[in-house]
Amino acid sequence: MIKRKKKKCKGCGEDKYLFGRGLCQYCYGKDQSKRNSGKVKKSKRISQISTQNTFSDSYGNRYTKAEINAKVSEAKRNVIERQKDTYGYNFCVTCGRSDCTPLDASHLVSVNEAQNLGKVEIAWDEADIIPEGRNCHMETEKQSHKERMKRYLKNKVEFGAN
Repeated sequence: MIKRKKKKCKGCGEDKYLFGRGLCQYCYGKDQSKRNSGKVKKSKRISQISTQNTFSDSYGNRYTKAEINAKVSEAKRNVIERQKDTYGYNFCVTCGRSDCTPLDASHLVSVNEAQNLGKVEIAWDEADIIPEGRNCHMETEKQSHKERMKRYLKNKVEFGAN
């Protein structure tokens, strides 16, 4: 094994083990902080016009996944609260039972489908979100896209009437 030798530091002038550029570890750290103090770090923010990692709606607006998730969460909360305010309790709209638990706020047209169709606004449309028990939700998931889309459009008409 090669034994390291202490050498004279260019910064403090003491005999120490050198770290880099002829400086001991302490002086090297001070030198680095001086060098970096004048530099401005660039932000890694996604450009608003970027098509990468964003999804468009029918009107050409683009949304990040985080924005979509926030809007979807708010819409689900609104649907559950509206049902509770209207009827006094929550229940599964598919089977009409209050003991069909756990209760999910499920999508007729999935968020992924809405993103792929370029109509991401469907994901937070309250006509697309229905309170369902887990078992009924799984049955809805087994339906074809055409059947779920028909049910969504029917809900959309009913929501428009209110």
